Amino acid sequence: MTYMFLFFPYSYLFSFFLFSSALMALSASNWLAAWFAMELNLLSFIPIMISSNYLQELEGATKYFFSQSTGSALILWGAFSAINISHYLILVGLFLKLGVAPFHFWFPSVMSSTSWETCMILASWQKLPTLALLFFFSKSYLLFFLMIGSTSAILGGILGLNQTQLRTLLAYSAVNHTGWIIAIMSISVTASWLYFIVYIIISLTLMNMFKTLSSTFFWSYNLVNLVSLALLLSLGGLPPLSGFAVKLGAISLMASLSTPTTMCLIMGALLGLYYYLCLSFSFLLRSFNFHLSSSPAFSKKSCTLIILSLMFFTLFSNTFVLL
Repeated sequence: MTYMFLFFPYSYLFSFFLFSSALMALSASNWLAAWFAMELNLLSFIPIMISSNYLQELEGATKYFFSQSTGSALILWGAFSAINISHYLILVGLFLKLGVAPFHFWFPSVMSSTSWETCMILASWQKLPTLALLFFFSKSYLLFFLMIGSTSAILGGILGLNQTQLRTLLAYSAVNHTGWIIAIMSISVTASWLYFIVYIIISLTLMNMFKTLSSTFFWSYNLVNLVSLALLLSLGGLPPLSGFAVKLGAISLMASLSTPTTMCLIMGALLGLYYYLCLSFSFLLRSFNFHLSSSPAFSKKSCTLIILSLMFFTLFSNTFVLL
């Protein structure tokens, strides 16, 4: 949602249907009502995406429309067919709409081509009705959920390693975290909701800071920039921050259910932690260079000590997670 969109006469109408349709999907009594609510949600979100009329956002809205329409068609086909794989068709449709691996092909490109406001809605509110509908299948299709969760955690970590754009990196991070939610869903609904709530609080706050602050906001030391850096590391799961706390609780639950899934989740978490630490070190080094060039009192010795301290803390964190 861009600022221009707020002045359109139909902006409140689309915003109302965007949020009410998600609540309709949560309270639907059958698949036809759930499908109708998700289609209403889709048709309400498209005008928000294209409100700025930029060519890049039009491209992202087109990709989003086709991916969501394909997922809706699979859900409708599975809900009203009598074949043996009808439930799997519904699950594939829901996973495609959610954007988890291996059905994540549309999600990073859409996130990278839209505004920060749209990214915030796409990474949080748009996932809510799909996750709620997946809860009905989590106990019956345990192995399928564990496979999807493990694949999303691994691929989200690997594909985010060489990303340079913040929106694309956050998109692959969302794939990684959604894989955790899918895997936890198979053992505890409460734990999965808790993980989802902590994730959206951290990610929405971080995206809002990226939206409001300039690209050089890490070049000065103040409270807002330090909070942004802490949120970035918390999203990566660095101890003792909140992102690590929910991961530790999830691992303690998952270890009793499936050891291979637990190892895949830990590996995905370590990969995500690696590229968030690289991003944080990049911001810190740019900040150090800025202060070195502008202030002679800021010595290279202090920079080296800070970087070495962070490296030792990172090594300790990775060892603690593996144990």
